[in-house]
Amino acid sequence: AVGKRVLRGKPDLASYDAIVVSSSAGKDSQAALEQVVLEARRRKVDGRVLVSHCDLGRIEWPGSPELAQLQAAYWGVPSIVIRRTAKPTDLLDLMVKRGQWPGFGTRYCTAAMKRGPGDVLFTSMGRDYRDQGNRPPIRILHCMGIRADESAERGAMPPYYHDLRASTSNKHVDVWLPVHKWKAGTSPAGVPDNKPGAGPQVWEAIEASGAPFHPAYETGMARLSCVFCPLADWDSLVIAGRYNPELLEAFIAAERKVGPFKGNRSLRQAKTQIESGDVPRTGGHWADECSVCWEPGDPLGNLLAVRVKRSLPHVTSRPHSAQVA
Repeated sequence: AVGKRVLRGKPDLASYDAIVVSSSAGKDSQAALEQVVLEARRRKVDGRVLVSHCDLGRIEWPGSPELAQLQAAYWGVPSIVIRRTAKPTDLLDLMVKRGQWPGFGTRYCTAAMKRGPGDVLFTSMGRDYRDQGNRPPIRILHCMGIRADESAERGAMPPYYHDLRASTSNKHVDVWLPVHKWKAGTSPAGVPDNKPGAGPQVWEAIEASGAPFHPAYETGMARLSCVFCPLADWDSLVIAGRYNPELLEAFIAAERKVGPFKGNRSLRQAKTQIESGDVPRTGGHWADECSVCWEPGDPLGNLLAVRVKRSLPHVTSRPHSAQVA
């Protein structure tokens, strides 16, 4: 693969100076974080783990940056929120400026909003490492919750490789995908895995861990991160619009400049479907009938606060958890 040198086996976490887990606060990031922390504890290097969340602005599900930090604290590791500094800093504004929605062949959103800020973080870590009197390069293990089932492109990715693009004289960057071969499993809303099979399952691991997850999954969403993604299925776009009406209006307005959001289908059609009451059923439940859900306009922070309280007994029994008290 271009920019990658495949590495065999699994990484020895003790051989790295820093272990950075990129987290969207979504289910796959959660599962990956748990695997990284457990392995780091086994190798007695959990003090080297850092969770990094890229703030995408108004386009990501509300509460995601805060939840990513809560999940990091749950596992007893520090976290940082990073964001694009070049203007426009908001992803929707960037889409309008480019006059093109992202797609499989044009995923500039990942490069601009995630990879770019991540590179800046790694460069800063390399500089600090050198300035502290260490001999460069710093060895960074970059961990992500990418699964093979998500797309053919991701299925072809090696689970452990040297990142030639991100590495420089000051930083050596390897990438590990600890849940690459995992299955999604059945979501809290009863959404079945669209590619079922044997092997570890993300939702089973999350349930067993007791770690807090985003309530968007209880509405029937299969993925988190961006509220509206051109690569998402139509039902997900309708559910997302149901719970994010103001953002839906902003995207409909942007369509006047950029064109229909998903092929020939406009998000105005999603709005019409929502207004007719035709919100997709998921797992035999209406999106509004979740055990712990929220209504549009309700402060999502209130729900997350409940989840924090739920998690506290578990968190406070873990090392390095003073920041959660």
